Amino acid sequence: MLTTHDLADIERLCRRLVVIDHGRVVHDGSIAALHSRYGSRRMVVAELDAALPAPPVLPGAPVQRVEADGRRLVFALESASVAEVVAGLAGLASLRDISIVEPDIEEVVARLYRAPAEVG
Repeated sequence: MLTTHDLADIERLCRRLVVIDHGRVVHDGSIAALHSRYGSRRMVVAELDAALPAPPVLPGAPVQRVEADGRRLVFALESASVAEVVAGLAGLASLRDISIVEPDIEEVVARLYRAPAEVG
């Protein structure tokens, strides 16, 4: 058992996470379940050689942000895989770079504390 407020340690060391808020268990399960339950998503950041006329619509991966004059697109992975997003983009644009951004557990836990009270 590990008791900590260091979320980086939690992500590196734990398979099961129990979050307690004012003496009440608000989550008891895996880190993946925590991300799923509170809506965090992996993101795919695509750097394009040139901007597209409009942000592409990729099923299961809505565009969250358009940056760098349209040459950087940030997609949230909802039901699509990284491979599906890359394949969809490769058919539409010349890709310069792709990166995957993992959800930040600190943001997820903060969202958990803001959520209406429910027993986890």
